[in-house]
Amino acid sequence: MFPFRKTRRDLEKAVKQILKKETTSTIGQLIIDDIKPYPGGNDALYALHSLDIYDKHKIIIPTLATTLVSGVSAEGDKGTKFINGTLEVREGRELLAINTSENLKITNKGKANLDMFFGDPMPYKGQPIIPTLNQFLKLVSETVDKFQDLVNPPL
Repeated sequence: MFPFRKTRRDLEKAVKQILKKETTSTIGQLIIDDIKPYPGGNDALYALHSLDIYDKHKIIIPTLATTLVSGVSAEGDKGTKFINGTLEVREGRELLAINTSENLKITNKGKANLDMFFGDPMPYKGQPIIPTLNQFLKLVSETVDKFQDLVNPPL
């Protein structure tokens, strides 16, 4: 089990106990000084750890939200046309719409783009699931590579 801890000091104690030697060993230094698996050290890695623990005890329920409406068309009462546009939907369902002094008639409502987000009470509440998981994948790969480079240094 990877030595995640709440503080750097707790991590140093755990690494020393696990390795049965001073934390100045090469692997100990890598874990403490480079990987930093504690809050305030490597927050993203610690959040992944928190998500892993959460997922063992509770079901992760994603939330769905509209983030874009594409293919929107409108005509103004003075002849201005807005054709096949994309509107952004912000947090709180605020639609960033067309700014005009004309009265608009919507001629095509477009299609809503739904995205999945981490729900409440998650370490990544409100973050899009797929991009966040891709970031986790990169983070874990980089962490594994650090151990790999320690065991088999690149030529």
